[in-house]
Formats: sequence, C-alpha cells, structure tokens
Amino acid sequence: MKMISLTEVLSRPTWNRRLINELLDDPDEIKYRSNGAVHQKSFSFDRVVEAEKKGKFKAKEEADLKHQQEIKERADEIKDSLLSAIAIDINALEVPKTGEIDEVFKACRKQMRSFDSMMRVVDMEAYRRVYSPHSDKGFITPDMELYRLISEQRKDLAFKAGRRFQLCYMNVSQSFGWSDLLAE
Repeated sequence: MKMISLTEVLSRPTWNRRLINELLDDPDEIKYRSNGAVHQKSFSFDRVVEAEKKGKFKAKEEADLKHQQEIKERADEIKDSLLSAIAIDINALEVPKTGEIDEVFKACRKQMRSFDSMMRVVDMEAYRRVYSPHSDKGFITPDMELYRLISEQRKDLAFKAGRRFQLCYMNVSQSFGWSDLLAE
C-alpha cells in the first residue's frame, strides 16, 4: 500500500489541516522517534485520492480557484492603474536642462505625482501574490521610462541613461555590486 506523509498531503493543492481532519481523520501510519515523539504521520494514497473526489473537497477546491481568480483580477487592475499613472506622469514631465544623470533622474522622479499617489493607495500585497517582482510583469516602476525620456531629451546624458535603462531592464540592483558600473 502506497503511503503519503502529512507534509506531502499539505503540499497538494487545496489541502489544509482542517480538511485533513474532516476528510481523512486519523493517519493510517505513525512513525515515532526514539524518544517517543511523533516523527511522521502518513495516509494511504488511495484514501487521499478518494477524499479528493468528495463534495466537500470539491467545494473547497472551487472556492480556492474563485479566490485566486479574484486576486488575479485585482492584480491586473492594479497593474493597469500603475502603468496608466506612469504614462500620465511621463507625458507631463519636464526633464531639467542641466545637471548630471543622478540629479536629473531625482528631479524627474519627484515629478511622478500620479504614480506616487497610486502607490500609496493600491493593494500591493494582492499584486505581489500574482506577479513576482522578478518577472517582466512584476517589474512596474517608472525608472525605465524616466531613463528613456532622459536619453531622448538630454543627448549629453543619453549613454548614461541608456546604461541605467539596461540595468533596470535586467533587474539588477546596486546591492549586487553593480554600483561601480554606474559611477562614471
């Protein structure tokens, strides 16, 4: 008889301790340590599969899917709102005519009022449940657009702005030791 541990059951979609207690009840096998403490609880794989066919499990599975879809929809709304705020700010932005790349970037960044206001009110926790900050969809920041705009409007800073744009695109931060590449 194939056995599956409690940890393995919990790692399967939909399962939680409450459902295990309700649908599986007592484990089929318990392994103990030499001091008498429980080491592992296991269930028959067939029992787990059979429980997953029950109405209560199916209802929980459907509720979980619905909840995940609601979070995804909310995250997409947040993404669209943030991208719109960036576009609004970029269109209204005035790039300073003087200054080095850091000064110009900071001055431009201070003008990102719509984006900053949006960041104060959006539910970033819901957004991060769906989009990883390490994916192209999860990397919502005005920095790339700012560097693009600086390179277009300040030809004397085009190379440095382009380099910063590339670093943003690669999602490389100064914490990885790239700050010396930026210092010129």
